[in-house]
Amino acid sequence: MELKHYLLLVRKWLWLIVLGAGIGAVSAFGFSILSTPIYQSTMTLMISQGADPYRDQSSAVFATQRLASTYVEQIRSRVVMEQVARDLNLSLPPNALIGMTSVQAVRDTQLIRVSVEDENPARAQAIANQIGNVFNQQLNEYQQSRFKTAQEELDRQVVEIKKKIDETQKALAPLGDANDPKNLSAPEFVRTERLRLQMELTNLQNQYAVLVRSTNDFKLAAARYVDTVTVSASAEMPNAPVRPRTSTNTLLGLAVGLMLAAGIAFLVEYLDDSLKSSDDVTRVLELSVLGNVVRFPKGTTNPLVALTAPRAPYVEAEFAILDAC
Repeated sequence: MELKHYLLLVRKWLWLIVLGAGIGAVSAFGFSILSTPIYQSTMTLMISQGADPYRDQSSAVFATQRLASTYVEQIRSRVVMEQVARDLNLSLPPNALIGMTSVQAVRDTQLIRVSVEDENPARAQAIANQIGNVFNQQLNEYQQSRFKTAQEELDRQVVEIKKKIDETQKALAPLGDANDPKNLSAPEFVRTERLRLQMELTNLQNQYAVLVRSTNDFKLAAARYVDTVTVSASAEMPNAPVRPRTSTNTLLGLAVGLMLAAGIAFLVEYLDDSLKSSDDVTRVLELSVLGNVVRFPKGTTNPLVALTAPRAPYVEAEFAILDAC
């Protein structure tokens, strides 16, 4: 089919195409107007990965991406949503909060974007911010639990050594000071016991100093090697809804209506196998056309056209048909 045939087809069915486009646009516009506005509020978290002397730069980048993917799934967990609902006194179930929340790791960054959609813009903002706070708190508790056992063992040893130091000092006090001239005449066993206790006290004090230093170093190391999450950008109150998009929906409805109407028109033409022109007769029946019989509209005042216009093409075609018969 040539281009002119398509143009003729569009011209013939232009009313249907315009009607379909109009119905689609009006329907989409009405649906958008009647739909409940949905607001979106977004907050951003930043991942700070703990230092690792055994990890090179390339593996550190991969580890950060993997950690971000893990955090994305954990943020949308029931544990986080249940705590958010309790903190904000929400009657929404965890599954509803999960459905309202979308979490995405920003490509090639250490950022995680948390978005919440809700009919109430203030509630969307509050939920988004609280999700970040709850996840940060739960992550810190988990990180602290990793080092809790070792930290408690060091603290226990420090307390135990400190207790032994106090006991040794109490045992040493009645024996007096070795440098005091009054104690030079003390019996041999007293001087021996004093020397033993003094050496034991010195040893305990050295152990205590080492343990205290180890405890401080452990705390610093735990702070350096632990993974943390901080709020990079808090959620703000949305001013305009993200849905429905009235203009976009109207244009889409217009396009869909137009395509459906055009499709119906082309389908009707495709299924119509009637012969409408001389070319159709020649193409389908493979016969020559002698002429076309003209149908005059009703109300014609001069039906004897053969007398008034004997050289008219339709008159000559009529005579050719009569001669062939």
